[in-house]
Amino acid sequence: MEYRTLENTDSVCIYEAFTQAFSDYQVSVDMSFKSFETMLKRNGFMPAVSVGAFADRTLVGFILNGVRDWDNEKTVYDLGTGVIPDFRRTGIMGELLNLVSTICIKNKISVYQLEVIQDNEKALTLYKKQGFRINRILNV
Repeated sequence: MEYRTLENTDSVCIYEAFTQAFSDYQVSVDMSFKSFETMLKRNGFMPAVSVGAFADRTLVGFILNGVRDWDNEKTVYDLGTGVIPDFRRTGIMGELLNLVSTICIKNKISVYQLEVIQDNEKALTLYKKQGFRINRILNV
């Protein structure tokens, strides 16, 4: 498995992984490639702070991030995190979160913000294990 930023990864490759990773998600995330590109642009997608796991040059897991100011602090914001079904429960997400942490430290970014559906127990457990804490609860 190779872990790296998404700087040199084609947006079609990212879209395909995104579509597979969210194919069985509890909330429908079905969108066209054009809508996906619009979402990334609107949310400030930055490939240099986004990471992926590659198996035989195929993107199988990812964390898509943007960077913005939040409460006057440079903040990385999670735009989408996922692993395609065949590669889940293999430790990929823990490795990707460690890589994002390293990137944040290197760039002197101390705030990382993400949203997770409260019923997604696997994600909540992983994020808490990684040191995240709940700051607010949103109704979806």
